[in-house]
Amino acid sequence: MTQTLMVIADTSGSMCELGKPFLIRNLLRFITQLSVVNPSKYEGVSFLFYIWSDALQKIEGSSAFDINPVGSCSAKALINGINQMPKEPCLKVLLLSDGFFDCNEYTHWHLPEIKTRGIAIGMDANIKGLEWFSSNGKPYHAEDINAVVDTLLFGNII
Repeated sequence: MTQTLMVIADTSGSMCELGKPFLIRNLLRFITQLSVVNPSKYEGVSFLFYIWSDALQKIEGSSAFDINPVGSCSAKALINGINQMPKEPCLKVLLLSDGFFDCNEYTHWHLPEIKTRGIAIGMDANIKGLEWFSSNGKPYHAEDINAVVDTLLFGNII
């Protein structure tokens, strides 16, 4: 089955501290290496990478992983960007963020056909924002990245 994993890296100003840019870069590189290390497992999976602050912007190539955190995040831009993506083939969304974004006005935005997960970046991560984003209501730690990706793509229990 063909699937798309949309990976979104938060690049707002709150991501500039506590080593967050380095963690984001390492997680993005880890995800890109999954299909190299185990090509048969990730055959048919398209990985799409985006940065997010006031808008979603597609990034390509590992040099694009050198992010420069500035500004603030717009939950509206996040929702609009995800909603504009084709829902087929099987869109899944992974957000790498510290959770510091205003989501109060968007209480029920999830589409049933899109599975979303939030990865908490930094020891000061706002868990409530990541709970809001995750379609299962659970945020995850960075060290769980492999299990979270596999859960999104292959339905393993996590």
